[in-house]
Amino acid sequence: ILRRPCFRIPLNEVEMAEVVEVRPLREFGGYGIRGGKGGRMGVVVRKGPALQVHRTGGRVFLVTVDDAATGAALLNTLAGRTRG
Repeated sequence: ILRRPCFRIPLNEVEMAEVVEVRPLREFGGYGIRGGKGGRMGVVVRKGPALQVHRTGGRVFLVTVDDAATGAALLNTLAGRTRG
């Protein structure tokens, strides 16, 4: 039985979220769950805007989504509340 991958990032590990433009072939070598330049990890299903999350320890996670700007704003607000 195949399972869908699930990624969870605890709010206390979120340093900052931002919107970035992704070029899958150039930056990740293709589509899917990929490792990219600069040690980024991402779920890349298309070219264009993506939500990029900077985590503690210098780790970066990226996912291409609709309305990445709203996701980044919400994540930054929630992470800020967690930090106090």
